[in-house]
Amino acid sequence: MGRVSIVFEVSNVPGSLYGFLERLKTEQKNISCIRSRPATTEMGEYVFYIEVDDTSVEELEALYPYNNEEFGILSMIETEDIVKEYINGVLRDIT
Repeated sequence: MGRVSIVFEVSNVPGSLYGFLERLKTEQKNISCIRSRPATTEMGEYVFYIEVDDTSVEELEALYPYNNEEFGILSMIETEDIVKEYINGVLRDIT
């Protein structure tokens, strides 16, 4: 198991982000990073990025299915894969 990055949206209602994060707490998953950015769709809407330690994409897909009305999962990927792709791209560019 490694670190998984998730990009998601939640409804612009009180407690919606808490509802998303509460599932991770229940499963005793640690969040090592959380960021938010304004969504380009509507004023007041945000897109969130989190990194979850000691888990797999499969475990998180069970908690947060892609076809979910409550949360909009935009992406889930093993973080190590992102780092490897970045490093390989940089190495290709300098060689």
